Amino acid sequence: MLRCGPDIKVALEAEPGLKAVLPSDIGGDGKSYKELVEENKKNFYAFYADGDKTGEIKVDESKRPSSAKDFLREYKDYDANVMGKSGTYIKRQDEI
Repeated sequence: MLRCGPDIKVALEAEPGLKAVLPSDIGGDGKSYKELVEENKKNFYAFYADGDKTGEIKVDESKRPSSAKDFLREYKDYDANVMGKSGTYIKRQDEI
């Protein structure tokens, strides 16, 4: 991330080649923001056309080495809740 304030010239001077990839909407030579969004949308729909391929990824926990099962517990300052609390959570109607 590069912060340049209202003057894009600061970013262009700090990062060689930036102008070539920036959207034309903000002074770059690249595609417009709208074109980039449309292109990304097409790529997204093409990737997920046959369903979510990442949903097929499975982990066989039986093959995980026992030394790695409690890996984080090796740290003295380990907080058991670092990954959140397990359980079933429901939203009450008055919280919506």
